[in-house]
Amino acid sequence: MDDPERWLALAHAPGLHAGTLQAWLAAGSPPPGLLSESDAALTALGLREQAIGALRRPDPAALTADLAWLRGGPARALIGWGTPDYPPLLAQIPDAPLVLYAEGDPLGLSLPQLAIVGSRNPTGPGRDTAHAFALHVARAGLVVTSGLALGID
Repeated sequence: MDDPERWLALAHAPGLHAGTLQAWLAAGSPPPGLLSESDAALTALGLREQAIGALRRPDPAALTADLAWLRGGPARALIGWGTPDYPPLLAQIPDAPLVLYAEGDPLGLSLPQLAIVGSRNPTGPGRDTAHAFALHVARAGLVVTSGLALGID
C-alpha cells in the first residue's frame, strides 16, 4: 500500500468511515486526499471537529504501533477502501471502514466468513474452545474473521 501513514491517520480519526465520506468517495476522490483538504472543506463534508483534529495531528504512538504491527510479518497488510483488495460486499455497507488490517491472504476477505465473538476476559478453557472451534471452521473452508478486539474476537 502506498503511504500507509496517511491511511493510518484515516483509520484513527473518530467517526470516519465510508458513510461519512459519501460525497467525497462518490466524486472518485481517494480517501488519503482528505489530509490535504482545508478544515473548511472537511467541515463541509460533515466531519466533526474531533475527526478533523485527529487528521491534522495523528497520534504518533498509535501510528508507530500500527507501523510496527504492519512490519511484523510478511503476510500483514493495510487494505484501503477503494483499493483492489478491499472486499466488494463490505464496501457497499454505509459505515464501511476506510482501512482494514489484514493478516494472511487478502483474497480471503472476499470468501465466505465467520466471525467469532466472545468475552474480552476469557478463561483458559474458553480461549482453548474458541481456538479449536476456529480451527475446525477454517478447515471446513470458511475464513475466520476477527475485529482484533481484546479477548475472544
